[in-house]
Amino acid sequence: LGAEAVATIPGRGYQFTLSADPAAVGHAATARGSTPINLPAPVTPLIGRQADLQAVAGLLARSRLVTVTGFGGTGKTRLALEVAAGQRAEFPDGVWFVELAPLSHPSLAVHAVAEVLKVATESNRTPLESVVRALEGRRVLLVLDNCEHLVQACADLAGSLLRACSGLRVLATSRENLAIDGERVHPLAPLPLPVGDGADGLEAMLANPAVQLFVQRAAAAQAGFRLEPGNAAAVASVCRQVDGIPFALELAAARLRVLSIDQVRAMLVDRFGLLASGGRGGLPHHRTLRATIDWSYDLLDAGQRALLDHLSAFRGGFTLEAAAALSGRMEAAEVLDDLQVLVQKSLVEVDPQPGANRYALLETVREYAVAKLAEAGEAQQSAAAHLEYFLAVAERGGAELNGEGRLAALRRLHQEHDNLRTALACALQRGDALRAHRMCGALSPFWELRGHYAEGRGWLRQALALRDGLPP
Repeated sequence: LGAEAVATIPGRGYQFTLSADPAAVGHAATARGSTPINLPAPVTPLIGRQADLQAVAGLLARSRLVTVTGFGGTGKTRLALEVAAGQRAEFPDGVWFVELAPLSHPSLAVHAVAEVLKVATESNRTPLESVVRALEGRRVLLVLDNCEHLVQACADLAGSLLRACSGLRVLATSRENLAIDGERVHPLAPLPLPVGDGADGLEAMLANPAVQLFVQRAAAAQAGFRLEPGNAAAVASVCRQVDGIPFALELAAARLRVLSIDQVRAMLVDRFGLLASGGRGGLPHHRTLRATIDWSYDLLDAGQRALLDHLSAFRGGFTLEAAAALSGRMEAAEVLDDLQVLVQKSLVEVDPQPGANRYALLETVREYAVAKLAEAGEAQQSAAAHLEYFLAVAERGGAELNGEGRLAALRRLHQEHDNLRTALACALQRGDALRAHRMCGALSPFWELRGHYAEGRGWLRQALALRDGLPP
């Protein structure tokens, strides 16, 4: 290859730079005095991830296995590449990148590693034994990218290699952790969202990572695009509508080739329709927003898919008990395992709370699950279960507002305010006069105590307009 070979990979935003012939792992470093690598070289800067970069590098300095987890499109691979590139001095025998997403069978994971390391198969050894022999006594960083669809195979492979090769460290990316001894996990969240609509000044807006990424990509799509007073509100809205997911921001920015920023904002009402055109190259699950979530959804079993679909009925978060009620399983223990899987696969977020945690879906995931629920013909059933559950919450909370547990009841009703609004709207839409009247009666003390006078009167007017089905 000579001193260095560079190849651009279309649609992935990376260049592969191979600094040495890896035919014999570790020998190239000795011969040339530099670390052999095959890391894809990013062609755009990393934005808004400095704290994550430092955190992962710190974990890797203390642990031999670090996994970056997160929802699809948050930039796990990009972050891992940046971390790995900064580790070249620590691993003189090589920093190797192994792309696992194209693999269709668990048995292929070890072959992918062997291929990257240029380890020849030997008739008297298994592929794993051959890889171990190549790595023994060497200081190597192995980056295993996109492990989620082969998670057990990757866990077994990483565990076996780390036990046998004391100089090896593994940096993995996955939508769920590998769950083996010694693993340290860094959850990667979407980029922070802008606050307000730009009225506080463009300087404050440009300090926001989601805005920075969108503006940079927008300028590449539409020559001369920049953040200014006339488009600041639209830019902020777009960033919030796609939950600060870097991949979704890039897809939205690409639409500026043919749309104005105001058109993009308006058309994000159908985010999966608007963000349905990615790069021509790259992996299939990195081409559209829907494909990104399809990749995770297809890895769930039937019970986990059904639970995720029904969780889309919640607004503003939910409790474990509420999830159980909507799933039809009734007991919290019955839904716990499936909920934990959805959390591990980065489809449900945990909101730590004193006493009992709450959970939530990104709006992008929620809309995806809403569509799946409708496809299954269960949307009405789920809405009815949601209404019944939160009617009980409202009536129990309304009664407790007059007792010793008043503050706790007020706090609980405030937490569930978005769900209560959704349930009441459902009753009104269905023309369910009895439940609409019951919920308004139960929530009236809450509206008064919280000062929601105008909102309360609005709900009451709509409920009072319904007469059919009421008892005498």
